[in-house]
Amino acid sequence: MSMIIEHTPVLPRPVGLLLVYPCMQVGLDFWISNDDLQVIEEEISRGPIPDDNLTARPGRGDGMTLNSKAAFMDDQVLGTSFLRALMVMYVGGDPKLDLKSNYLVSPIHTPDKILAQFPRTYIITGEKDPLVDDSIIFSAKLRRAKRAVGADLGSDTLRIVSGVSHAFLQMTAIAPEMNDLVKVIGEELVDMLQVPEDKGLNGVAHEVSASVVLVDHHHEKAGKDEKQAQNAVVRHVSNPRHVSPFVLEWEQKYTRDAVTIFEHRRVAYLDQLGIDPHEDHSEHAHN
Repeated sequence: MSMIIEHTPVLPRPVGLLLVYPCMQVGLDFWISNDDLQVIEEEISRGPIPDDNLTARPGRGDGMTLNSKAAFMDDQVLGTSFLRALMVMYVGGDPKLDLKSNYLVSPIHTPDKILAQFPRTYIITGEKDPLVDDSIIFSAKLRRAKRAVGADLGSDTLRIVSGVSHAFLQMTAIAPEMNDLVKVIGEELVDMLQVPEDKGLNGVAHEVSASVVLVDHHHEKAGKDEKQAQNAVVRHVSNPRHVSPFVLEWEQKYTRDAVTIFEHRRVAYLDQLGIDPHEDHSEHAHN
């Protein structure tokens, strides 16, 4: 997506982006940075939190918050050694490649000016997936970037499927509820294509087939040559999300939010250490 946005001359852009348990950061860091925690907490505080959610912070803000790669390093689907092997095959053996600055390799580091131009985005991942935190952090950064430019946030969606790890779409034989998820994803894709008419700057309605349209202030006809395309101004087209009763029921039944999974993970970790999570939370609140 970033390559399309940055391409010169300007390219047509997709009406939507659907990511299924994506790898947003190539690397095996086991800590969530304070900067990433801050982004997550800011976005969580801006959104509605259901009454049944626990209210503790996702992390302690001391640079010692374990991420999902550490929490689920012994995962039976995507364990640490297998994950590392996949990452090595993906990036190759270039020792000069900086995984923390190259956002084409690790999209979690994509600059805000590019994220702000992303189309409607739907991310779905598993609660126990070693990569789940990447999706949570990326989604929070995406919303922050779009909010800064006044873009539509209502169509961007993050769904975390309860109790499952990676590759759950390949497990329909042992998890029949995943068959319904295939239908959920299908409905999401179809809805992404239902882009409303765009009236443009001249007030004339026309159908659009991309998340943005090109408004050329220098020539009467678009697409005349490369220089003309470079002068084109990108204008976002809203693509609101319409949720069917079936999708809404499935999401309410089988998905969780970021606040809940962070808190459940924190409580489990403290329990392993023999620490009362309520005492820990009280102590942290006073500090």
